[in-house]
Amino acid sequence: MNKFFRLVLLFTLLLTTAVLTATEPVLRSETIAAVHIDAAKIFNFYAAQAREMVKPENADKLAELEKQFKDFARTDTKLSDFFKKIDDFAGKELFLPDGQLSFSIDSSLRPNLSFKAKVKPLAFLDFIESFTGKITPHPTKREQNLVEFVLPTPAHQILLSIRPEGLFMNTEGGPAESDPQSNVKWADFRGRIADQNTLIAVEIDLNGIKHMVAGKTANTQHGVCFTNLRMLTAAIEMHSMDKETPVKNLDQKQLIAEHYLNSELICPNQGSYSLLPDGEVSCSSHGTNRQPAVVNSDKASEAEVPAPYRPFENFRLLVKNDQAIAELALNDRNLAEQWSAIGRQQLLTIKNMAQNQMGQLPESERQKGMKMLDAIKISHEENKLRVAVEGLDEKTMLSGMTGIVGAAAAIALPSIEKARNLAQKNACHTNCRVLTAAIEMYELDTAKTMQTLDSKALEDGKYIKKQPVCPEGGIYRLERDSSGISVKCSVHGF
Repeated sequence: MNKFFRLVLLFTLLLTTAVLTATEPVLRSETIAAVHIDAAKIFNFYAAQAREMVKPENADKLAELEKQFKDFARTDTKLSDFFKKIDDFAGKELFLPDGQLSFSIDSSLRPNLSFKAKVKPLAFLDFIESFTGKITPHPTKREQNLVEFVLPTPAHQILLSIRPEGLFMNTEGGPAESDPQSNVKWADFRGRIADQNTLIAVEIDLNGIKHMVAGKTANTQHGVCFTNLRMLTAAIEMHSMDKETPVKNLDQKQLIAEHYLNSELICPNQGSYSLLPDGEVSCSSHGTNRQPAVVNSDKASEAEVPAPYRPFENFRLLVKNDQAIAELALNDRNLAEQWSAIGRQQLLTIKNMAQNQMGQLPESERQKGMKMLDAIKISHEENKLRVAVEGLDEKTMLSGMTGIVGAAAAIALPSIEKARNLAQKNACHTNCRVLTAAIEMYELDTAKTMQTLDSKALEDGKYIKKQPVCPEGGIYRLERDSSGISVKCSVHGF
């Protein structure tokens, strides 16, 4: 089960990375997930809303919205600060989406991502590093119109390129073109993203993920079993040498009793061990070390996939101008019907709770919220569980999506600011330590006492490469006491 969680986590991280990095995604028969987002439309709407909200004439509306958000999220973060940051970022024109975002990943976990945008590569990187500090791994190219990173993973080298036309990510040495089989497997997905009204389209081949997990688990089991076979063979050989009598039958209990084995060895796939006439140890599931058995991948999948995930076959999400549909395909019709009934009951409970909570809101806002809830429908068709939001206009759909993103970002903003401040403080303290060490070496070499910090003298004497600068504009001062010398920053202290 842990293997499944790790793979799902990796997929989630790659999917999250896609919002940084759209032409149509590269789709192949072995593709297990694909994402398509009309990033330009969503970004432009969001930026326009941010600019509108910070206008003086909307101050009362913004104040009311902040009060509602504060009561809901229980945070002191101001939405006005967040909206101003969004507006400021758009105004810098460092990164302006002007096309589609696309992402795909195959069963070998090779990603393909592209994000069409107007970008100032070096300036955009500098902007990011102003919040995060120097990014690692360091870029392999850092030019005005091209920034490249090589991202090492256990299996692949992933190339991330930031260019004036957008951000792009692919696997070095991986396939770059679609294959004919993908035209059939991903025909429906291609049709959905070809629709100009599509805002977001997602499809995950859960069956493919299950088989991938099962295959990796089966390979691990093969390895464990073959190790057992080698240990049993060694124990039998030592027994035969000591007793000067060939072993004819495998008896692990006897080998343990005579201290040739520490404990009984068990095949992870419940195979049984036996001794062949030629003296080689064999497993009924995995064969011998010299002649491994071929395991049926379909049977392995059923056996090795964690039970809670076996019913799932495919997941689809489609968000258009006037509707959103999430569809989960199961391998059990009865299960789809049961979950649909449970979902409808839970939805009714949520609506009743929301109606009570919304009683404090202005009538217009309460009606808008209830309209969103009333638009949610849960149903099933054969083996498919379906959750749909229908009958809404484009502005409402976009507001719903971006409102969630905005709330999440506003909640996260304090953590981002805290991390930024901590990174700047640490960088400044590093500067202080470097300067202190440089002064000590300077005084030892020159036999002079530096009364005030003279960074130029330290630089001229090659004690530092260049004069350090506090990230927040602090001034460095040299201080002496009974314990020695130290350099202090006017902003961050010692």
